[in-house]
Amino acid sequence: MWVAEMDFGIAPGVRATLQSALDDTVTGYTPVGLSQQVGQALREFYADEFGWTIQPDAVGVAADVLSVLQAVVSILPPQAPVVVPTPAYMPFLTLPQDQGHEVIQVASLYDAATGKYQLNLEGISQAFATAESGGLLVLCNPWNPVGKCVNADEMSGLCTILEQNPHVLVFSDEIHSPLVLDGKLHPFANYSDLAASRTVTASAASKGWNIPGLHCAQWIIPDESLRKRLRTPLQVFASGATPWGMLATISAFRDCRNWLGEVKAQIVENRELVRNWLTNHGEHFRVFLPEATYLSWWETDGILGDCPARTLQERGLIVNDGADLGTGFEKAFRLNLATTPEVLHAALNLIGARG
Repeated sequence: MWVAEMDFGIAPGVRATLQSALDDTVTGYTPVGLSQQVGQALREFYADEFGWTIQPDAVGVAADVLSVLQAVVSILPPQAPVVVPTPAYMPFLTLPQDQGHEVIQVASLYDAATGKYQLNLEGISQAFATAESGGLLVLCNPWNPVGKCVNADEMSGLCTILEQNPHVLVFSDEIHSPLVLDGKLHPFANYSDLAASRTVTASAASKGWNIPGLHCAQWIIPDESLRKRLRTPLQVFASGATPWGMLATISAFRDCRNWLGEVKAQIVENRELVRNWLTNHGEHFRVFLPEATYLSWWETDGILGDCPARTLQERGLIVNDGADLGTGFEKAFRLNLATTPEVLHAALNLIGARG
C-alpha cells in the first residue's frame, strides 16, 4: 500500500497514449502547441465537472502543483506570512519557510454536528491582522488529508477576509478535484469576482489518473494583472512539464473518464468497508472518511501510543505521521484508501491489533 498514490495502475487509454508516444519516439522537446492542448483539455474538464468556464489565456502548464506554489510565494513582500489551515499537506508547512516566509498554522475546527472539520475563519483572519503588506492563504480543495470539499459558507467567509486584507492572495490546490466521490466541489476562484482576482489555482490529472511521475500540472489565473506578476516566476519555478506528462493529461481528461469513474467506485466501496469496520473497532478513533480524495484521516486517543505512525510501521503498515501535517496532530495519521479491499482489510487488522 502506497501512502500517496493509488494501487490501481493507470488507465488503458493513458497507457496506449504513452505507448504510441514511445513508438513515435516522442522523447525530445515539447511539440509546438501541446501545452495549449493541455490547457484546452483542462478547461473542458472543469466546465463539464464543475461548471466553470475558464478563458484560454488564464491557463498554463507547470511541472507540478508545488512549483506553482513556489512561484506564488516568490512574489510575496518580505516578511509576508503564509497562512495554512491544518491538518495540511506536509510541504505546505515547510516550503514557504524555505523561501524565507513565516508559516502560520491555523488549526481547523471540528464540527460535531457534521463530523467534519471546518475552516477556522476567525483564526485565519487573526493571522492576517498584522500583515499590512500582504500574505498568502494556502487552501486545499478538496482538502488533503480530511477528504472534504470546502463549502459555500467557508468560501463566503474567506472572501470577507480578502475584503479586509486587500493585499492577501490565495493559492488553491485542486489536485484532487477529479476525485470528488459524493461531495460537491466549487473551485474557489469561481466563487466570486473577488476570489477570481486574488486566486492562483493549481490542478492536475496526476492524482485522479495515477500519473504524478510524468510531471504535468496546470495553473489557472483568471486575473490578467496577477498573471503578469507571475509570468517570470512561473517560468523560473514551474517550467519542466514533460511531453509525456502533457500527452497523458490530455488523454486522461478527454478519453479516460470512465476509468476514473471505476476508480471512484472502488474508493467508495473501500470507504464503506472502513465505516463498517469502525462500528466494532472505532471507540479509540475519530476518523474522517472522504467525500473527495482517496485519503482518510485518523485521530486516536492514544491507543496506538504517542506516535501512531511509528507503532503502525513496527506492525508493518506505513502511514503518514500526523505530526508532519500540523501541530497538535501528533496522535493522528493519514491512511490511503486507494487499494484493493484485501490490502485494506489487512491494514485495518494491523490498526486494530492489540498489544
